[in-house]
Amino acid sequence: PVSSQNRTHPMDRIAMTQYYVKKGLRLFGQKGINAVRTKVEQLDEMQVLDPVNDLTELEKSQTLEYLMFLKEKRDGSIKGRGCANGSKQVVSKDAKTSPTVSTKALFLSCLIDAMEDRDVATNDIPGAFMQADMDDLVFVKFDGAMLDALVQLNPNVYRLHVLTENGKKVLYARLQKALYGTVRAALLFWRDLVDTLEQQNFVLNPYDNCVMNRMVNGKQCTILFHVDDLKISHESSTVVTKVISILKKRYDKFKKAMSVTRGKVQEYLGMVLDFFMTGKVRIDMTKFVGTMIDGMPSKNDRPGDNTSAQLPVQGE
Repeated sequence: PVSSQNRTHPMDRIAMTQYYVKKGLRLFGQKGINAVRTKVEQLDEMQVLDPVNDLTELEKSQTLEYLMFLKEKRDGSIKGRGCANGSKQVVSKDAKTSPTVSTKALFLSCLIDAMEDRDVATNDIPGAFMQADMDDLVFVKFDGAMLDALVQLNPNVYRLHVLTENGKKVLYARLQKALYGTVRAALLFWRDLVDTLEQQNFVLNPYDNCVMNRMVNGKQCTILFHVDDLKISHESSTVVTKVISILKKRYDKFKKAMSVTRGKVQEYLGMVLDFFMTGKVRIDMTKFVGTMIDGMPSKNDRPGDNTSAQLPVQGE
């Protein structure tokens, strides 16, 4: 569940210094409004929502609140993070668990990449969860700045479904796509990604469900994934490029294109992977640790400041 604490651990403040949308808008003004609009625009662009105005009282009681958080990045820009509060959902552990690549598999694959002198690429799939179809009946509720942004973006779709409850404008919508915060979102995207790769004759590794392989031109092509962060490798750069093209065709649907990094040095899951030395790989987390240290609260920060917020943990 989402929580606001009067006393937070310093490490929580490093990773989670962000504000609920109302507080964020007061702090950041127009830049905050623009951040909300950018995030909500993805929902409309990917047709995540099917607005409804005829829910029963029972369905309304089961509806998930849509939450928005704002955070100022180190460059001064404001980033919005939206999610559903999935704390009302009750699903068995097996039904909501999404695997992520194991550290052992990641390190072994890097060693193989180095010893076989493979071409390596990493990429981040934009709006990953919203790329997967929702397979359950889930409703979300919008109000405040998020509702205003939706109506302004696409009035023909949303305005007719705006209701007034207790003097407050609200909008209910059925999820057509998976959404961060719902308990099955990560699993649904994992299934979609695996299906996409299986159609290209990739096969799941029997020991790690986030490693897939395919033989191409007599050499192994390997893909690792940690939710929406992928690492692709093969001895031929042409093969790697072709795999990236396949992924772009399926997932490159946002205005923000899928990010791809090529070369001997990669940043992946908080680690720098350096393949410059023949037959060796150097794995370094100094940069990531430095970023954490730089983000530590100063002596002037008040430990009792309760304006920061935490995102809900998947499945809680």
